[in-house]
Amino acid sequence: MQFSVKDEIRSNKFLLILIQRVHILSQIFLIIHYRHVLSTSLVPQSYYYGKICYNTNLGICRCSETSVKCVMLGDNVLVAYHREVDYEFYLQIRCISQPSNINLLGQMPFLELSKVSKFELTNCLEVPDFLSDKNIINKGSIAFDEPSIPANFFRKSNGLQKLELTLDYPVDSLPAQLFLNLTQLKVLILFYQEPTEDFTMPTELFQTLPNLESLKLSIFDPPDEYCNNITRIHFRNLLSLKHLDLTKNKLRKLFNDVFSTLSKLTYLNLRSNELALLPADLLAAQHKLTVLDLSHNFLECLPAGLFNHTSMLSKLFLQRNRLRISSNIIVNIRSLRYLYELDLSFNHLRTIKGTGDYSNETILSSFSHSDAGVSQLPVENFKYIFELFSIKRSLEKRKYTSINLSLNNISHFDMDWITDAGLSCPFTIDLRFNLIQHVYALTPRLLSNAAACNEEILLGGNPLVCDCQLAWVYNNNYRSNVTLPECSRKVAFCDWQPALCPNKCICSIETTILLINCTGAALEAISQLPRPEQFSGIGNSMLSISHNRFYELPSNTTLGYANVTYLNASYNQIAEILSSQLPPNLTVLDVRNNRLISLRDDFLFVYLNKNSTLKQLYLAENPWKCDCSGERMLRAVQAFHQRIPDVAQLFCDDRGKQRLLDIDVAGICASNNPYIILESVFAVACFVILTSITLYYKYQLQVKVWLYSQKMCIYFINERELDKEKTFDAFISYAHQEEYFVNQTLLPKLEKGNPTYRICTHERNWVGGAYITEQIVESVAQSRRTIIVLSQHFIESDWGRMEFRTAHQCSLNEGRLRIIIIKYGEITNTELLDRELKAYLDMNTYLVWEDHPWFWSKLRYAMPHKNGEARDAGMLEVSRKVYVMGQVERNRVQ
Repeated sequence: MQFSVKDEIRSNKFLLILIQRVHILSQIFLIIHYRHVLSTSLVPQSYYYGKICYNTNLGICRCSETSVKCVMLGDNVLVAYHREVDYEFYLQIRCISQPSNINLLGQMPFLELSKVSKFELTNCLEVPDFLSDKNIINKGSIAFDEPSIPANFFRKSNGLQKLELTLDYPVDSLPAQLFLNLTQLKVLILFYQEPTEDFTMPTELFQTLPNLESLKLSIFDPPDEYCNNITRIHFRNLLSLKHLDLTKNKLRKLFNDVFSTLSKLTYLNLRSNELALLPADLLAAQHKLTVLDLSHNFLECLPAGLFNHTSMLSKLFLQRNRLRISSNIIVNIRSLRYLYELDLSFNHLRTIKGTGDYSNETILSSFSHSDAGVSQLPVENFKYIFELFSIKRSLEKRKYTSINLSLNNISHFDMDWITDAGLSCPFTIDLRFNLIQHVYALTPRLLSNAAACNEEILLGGNPLVCDCQLAWVYNNNYRSNVTLPECSRKVAFCDWQPALCPNKCICSIETTILLINCTGAALEAISQLPRPEQFSGIGNSMLSISHNRFYELPSNTTLGYANVTYLNASYNQIAEILSSQLPPNLTVLDVRNNRLISLRDDFLFVYLNKNSTLKQLYLAENPWKCDCSGERMLRAVQAFHQRIPDVAQLFCDDRGKQRLLDIDVAGICASNNPYIILESVFAVACFVILTSITLYYKYQLQVKVWLYSQKMCIYFINERELDKEKTFDAFISYAHQEEYFVNQTLLPKLEKGNPTYRICTHERNWVGGAYITEQIVESVAQSRRTIIVLSQHFIESDWGRMEFRTAHQCSLNEGRLRIIIIKYGEITNTELLDRELKAYLDMNTYLVWEDHPWFWSKLRYAMPHKNGEARDAGMLEVSRKVYVMGQVERNRVQ
């Protein structure tokens, strides 16, 4: 059969149509096929959306602005490639079935392996070769639909050096040989998101990682069996491990040898577990440990000796535990000479001061670092110092010391603790959000330039009370560290100003007592003492001036001395004790080994009687003189021997070391006076004479007052020549509440009456800015009389009590009555009366204020009977006004 040209053309058209129809059928088949894959292989629909950007024999990929999604290798593998910040990429690979050629994925033209920052493998039996390159940082997760992982998952990954692996599917256990081939691995971070109740960790899991330097293991909500079964066998072959992080593993117990094979460990993190107790030798092998984190646990105390083998520890984190005993912390960290950062926040500490054997230490005491400690190490250890601290610095350069004590229950803070600890600059002490109401300071600061020192003491969030002590500390010492503007003006309104500890003395607080220890300080005098009022809850002071060069006790006008209840003045050169030299509430006095030969009558009367507060008096090792002149002392010693603990060691220096207890006082006086009979006869005669003039002496005062008011017989009652050089006739001592009575009533009557008197008052005659104590002494010394306006306000005033004691001491020294007391108003609280003042009132008469001529007559009689005087002895006269000046001020004028 022959075909024409038309037939051939017709045949070609038919073939072309057939080919077109076959192509259409193939496209329909392809769509049906993809729909089958979508329905049977669980391929997300998003893998079929978007523009096709790659179509190779490996598969088809669709692209968007930030991702590429592919169906690869015959629909067996899904690949998602996402671009993240900084052009790093996140690779997701999901194996629907296991392809034999999964490594072909590395040939995808769009895959930039150097930029892959993390990956996610799901249901794949092994890690693709292209993810095992040692230059690729592999941070990813692995998931399986079944709770198991293939043992040879990493069989081709022997070049890996860092692996961050997250298992976010339920798993019972890991294959013991999972990391068998990862011999080059240096960093392993392993997270378990969903461990099952039967989960266990094989002891052989890490045994094939000889080069591993850093291991972080975190198991979210593990079973109880796991929490107590981490042992040394898990870590026994990790001989290169330096960094171990066991955060959030719910660990409740650690065996004492669990880290015994990790001798190169420099960092250990046990944060956020449930540890309540630690073995004492837990860190026995960690000689190179520099950082330890035990925060967020249930620790109530640290075992003694925990840090005995970690002398290089520089950072210690203990926040959010239940620590409450400061001594427990002190005893453990005191050996950490390189500790520069300590976090104790969110605990239950009430103080940072130790107790018992550690009462002289605080938590700060362990931060007294010295470069000498570094220089004394053997030469071969120098390389370890730089390794362990991981910092480029010379040996002379300090680290920044940081001590976090915030959010505890600390009730007070003493600035002296910083000085005592010898903290080196720079440093920060965080005390925020505690219960601190009072801040104290006794010792002068060693750091004069706080700004240059770059020190910080953070006190925010505390219920601080701006008392005189805090205001003084703020204004004088720590303004640069503490922001308390409300305290800047407080000092001007305080009745007293705090005092620092005397030079060469040691001051501290023990429970409710202020201890002032000046033993062996080569002192000859003390000008002022700290006051217990400077500290909350402190009422009394204990003062030791033993083994010094005192020739007399401090005057009871010394600031802070009145609060002393225990006084140790033994081993000095004291030859006499005056009642004006002793605090009024003294309970214990020790004057052993001095130069005492007797005790004065005024001392016996005030301090050694039935009502005295003095409970113990130590007098041994003094050269006591036992003659009739010391009769009262001998009788007092024998009568009150129970108050003298060393009474059996008191011997008469002039009677062959006979004991004072054995002296026959009556016999001594009889044998020392051969004229006793004659004296008895003379005494009888005197009695007859005295009886005959009793009536005269009964009304003697009234007669002399009347004679003086009538200007009769003035010659017989003139003052002695001794007062001729004094500037003032009287110094009036009064509380400022009685200012109106003094200025409007008392002064006009004395200065404008007949005779007229020159009067000194602190308001008119004192020099502003001069020392108050010197002006008190000078005013009393330059006045013939001291008039005390005795009121309730006066006995409550510290300065008033000082003025009385000064006047009384001057009167005792001269053997003359110089004090005139005017009782003004009612004394409602007699318990506040100074003991010395009370004794004076009991033994002397005083005037009671009433606006009556008889009152003024008696007052003028008690005043000096003038017959001539010399003015301005050592005074300063300006514009006809005389000012009182102490010796210091006179020297300045000259």
